Amino acid sequence: MLPVGFDHEIYRSANPDLVELSANALEAHYESHGRSEGRICSEVDTKLAFKRLLLDLENLLEIGPFNSPVALHPSTEYADLFSQEGLRRRAAEIGIPESGCPEIKWVLGEEGLSLINKRYIGCGVEPHD
Repeated sequence: MLPVGFDHEIYRSANPDLVELSANALEAHYESHGRSEGRICSEVDTKLAFKRLLLDLENLLEIGPFNSPVALHPSTEYADLFSQEGLRRRAAEIGIPESGCPEIKWVLGEEGLSLINKRYIGCGVEPHD
């Protein structure tokens, strides 16, 4: 399970100027100022921290990985508008490395996400028969 998006204790400890504020006041401060200022408010404060959370999770689906997937667990599967070959062609066209393009299990055409008939962690896609 992923951590909550806002944790008042983490926000308080990361922002010594706010230590006197209540939990409600901390959250209000984050919404009015902290978010736009880029203040840390949770365990997942950077892309690297998010990637670390995913390392031990199995049965993940990443949608739209292009040439740099975030979820790198060996059991992760990928969905995109293009196949791996299509992603590699596109990467070559725009001059970025092709080597990071993963194998795409679900090539999403007109059916979109309804094509996916498997349940993944946190995906929200309901399997159908």
